[in-house]
Amino acid sequence: MKKILITGLLASVMLSMILPVVFGAAPKPSREDARRIIGRTAAVILTAQQVATQGEKNKGLGLSVSHQVYAVGLFRQGLYSEAVFHSLRARVLAAQVIKQLKDALYDRMEEKYVQESPAASELDQKVRESNTGIISDQEALNTSLPLDAN
Repeated sequence: MKKILITGLLASVMLSMILPVVFGAAPKPSREDARRIIGRTAAVILTAQQVATQGEKNKGLGLSVSHQVYAVGLFRQGLYSEAVFHSLRARVLAAQVIKQLKDALYDRMEEKYVQESPAASELDQKVRESNTGIISDQEALNTSLPLDAN
């Protein structure tokens, strides 16, 4: 009986040590990981805020910002896992706001031009053949390029 009890205890200790390794126990985020995730989410929310001010669709933006503010508070308390989870939730919600606006990309006036517009490949080819050409994604980061007709 004593031998069975010791064997059972030993087996349970071994299982408790092996199972997290086998099933991949979730790693605890470091302070820097949490800070980076929160920062990236903040950028996505800022974009969603900017896009939402130009459209009428902003459903979910309040919940997104609320999750992010909560995540920042959790981060300051040293609760990095919870902060990461709330920040990632905030990012998903902010991305949905951006997607809502993408779905409403054109207003009524613009919609008539979209219907008559040439194919995207044809328009792309015209840009390739122009003096402008296609610039690299890295060059597109230059915020001094003339993007407005003003």
